[in-house]
Amino acid sequence: MTPLSGPEAIQLAAGVATLLSGNAGPLDFARNAAGVDVLRVDGESVEDASVTVGRNIGKGVFVGARQGLGGQGSAVTVEIEVFDGADALKALILETVS
Repeated sequence: MTPLSGPEAIQLAAGVATLLSGNAGPLDFARNAAGVDVLRVDGESVEDASVTVGRNIGKGVFVGARQGLGGQGSAVTVEIEVFDGADALKALILETVS
């Protein structure tokens, strides 16, 4: 078993608090305020952490953007579900270096 990164630990703690309380958590409030379907923090450390936001724009179609927090660039992703029940396929990733 690998240890959780800082961003993963924060998301896990927020998820557990939401489940135990039955109320919306801080990420839920932020996601609803921003009007997005996904608000996620990824990364193994602060240096490689990134924030992903996006919306489901149709059945099986997700459009999102990822911004690195530690100096890395940003990316736009389009995910299309190719088969019913199959995991979403990242169909297009445009990397930009900033």
